[in-house]
Parts: sequence; C-alpha cells; structure tokens
Amino acid sequence: DTSALMEGTMGWYYTTDGGVTWSGRDTMPSHTNLAHFMGDPTVAIDLAGNLFVGGIYNDSYIFADRSTNGGFTWTHTAAYSTNSGYHRPHLTIDTNPFSANKDNVYLASTWVLFSRSTNVSQAFSTPVSMGGSIGAWRKVGPRLALSPDSAVYATWSGYDATSGQPIRLGFNRST
Repeated sequence: DTSALMEGTMGWYYTTDGGVTWSGRDTMPSHTNLAHFMGDPTVAIDLAGNLFVGGIYNDSYIFADRSTNGGFTWTHTAAYSTNSGYHRPHLTIDTNPFSANKDNVYLASTWVLFSRSTNVSQAFSTPVSMGGSIGAWRKVGPRLALSPDSAVYATWSGYDATSGQPIRLGFNRST
C-alpha cells in the first residue's frame, strides 16, 4: 500500500551495573508523532557528561537531542533541513579539555553537509558542503573524527548516481 506512512522509531537504554539490567525506552521523548519516521541514530557524550543522540526525523531534517541529567529528560534541536533521501548522520564532540573548541558538537550527513554547535547543541550553524572534488557524485555516510589537536576529519563514500556503485572515497579536514 503506497499510501501507508513510513514508521520507525529510535530510543535509548542505559545500564549502571555493567549490563546486568537496563533502563530506558524504545522511543525518544522528542518523537511525539510516531507516524513520522525517526532513525539513523548517532550518539556522543561531552566532557560534562551530557548525552547526545542525533538522527533523521520524517525524512525532513537532521536533529540532535540532548540530555543533561543522564537521560531522564531530553531537549530537541533541529540542526538543519534535508530532502536528500539517504541521510546517515554522524555526530562527534570535541572532548579535548585543552581545546579552544572543547564541547563543540559536530554533525554531518549525506551529501556531506556539515554543521556545528558551540552551545551544547542548543543551535547549529547553517550546514556547509564539505564534498570537495567529488562534486556531483552521490555522497553517502560521512564519518567524523577529531585529532588530538582538535582538527575535524571527515570521510565518506562517493556513489555513481546511475549505478549506485561506490567508486570514490571522500576525505576532508578542518583545522
């Protein structure tokens, strides 16, 4: 039935006893309309112990939820809108306590869009493309990493838009 809504959800669970018991729930508190898809989760923890869960919502935007109290309550932030179809966001946080960028939250998604938050994910910058010379190739699944000096590195696959075959590997860095 093509008129059926896409359904999907994501939740969070945690353990305080080495995995013997788990607490949490199957749906993020920010997921208030279960008829809208939520998925492609990515997680990180900052230096203060704040929890971050990012993903896609309703195939319309990339988001980051933040908990400052161990997952009891969550704050929702829409990072940016997207209509790319294949999102696969990834988020990471600068956890270098000596970095000028410490606790910056970095978020990337398909088509190699990159955004950052300098205020504990209360707001994100307008996304910029970091696709470089791959140009018109479909860019999928960016992954972010930080070096000890807080440079941000990104890699992703470049797919042929016609065949869907991965034929390029993208790499970029920001110092």
